[in-house]
Amino acid sequence: MGRAHPNAGRRMRAIRQTLIQQARAANGGRPPPCAICGHVPRSGADHAYRVRMRDGMPVREHLYELDHVVELKDGGTNDLDNLRLVCRKCHYRRRETPKPAGADAWEALVAELAGQA
Repeated sequence: MGRAHPNAGRRMRAIRQTLIQQARAANGGRPPPCAICGHVPRSGADHAYRVRMRDGMPVREHLYELDHVVELKDGGTNDLDNLRLVCRKCHYRRRETPKPAGADAWEALVAELAGQA
């Protein structure tokens, strides 16, 4: 497996902040809901992270994670139109749930039907 670009983490943090700012602006200044379950994470003034104690040390934990609508391994990109903000629980569930057989055919059908609406 190839090595990640040294600035990849910094770039993704900047993209996450951009998406949060855009979503808050579209949501009347309120924190945006998770794109999957609709839950609105709440914490502090900026609603972007919370601080938890882990092994006696404060650790910043992001409330929103970036989710690729079309995964990178399936030809997706890191463009803003392929990313969405999701809560940690939904992101974990989505990563850990294997695609059922025929999922690609199902997604194609859903996309086709959405285009007809």
